[in-house]
Amino acid sequence: MAKQATASEVQLLNQKMDLILEELKDQKRRQEGLEELKNDVLPIANHLVNLTIIGTRATRLSHRVQATLRTQQPHSGLALRFDM
Repeated sequence: MAKQATASEVQLLNQKMDLILEELKDQKRRQEGLEELKNDVLPIANHLVNLTIIGTRATRLSHRVQATLRTQQPHSGLALRFDM
């Protein structure tokens, strides 16, 4: 025959369930906090990537312009310099 749970066993099970539910609530709060952090950081990270790409393109363009100017003779004796 199956043993019936005593009042103290039921109380102990209820306490364990309360602890589990509290832990689940804490995990949900942490997960929501991480999601919020991700949503805040992602636009900043994307902006930094775009700035890096733009900066790299500007540097390459500057190097090409400098190389082109070095290979050409100045027309008026005036030297142009592009420093970044």
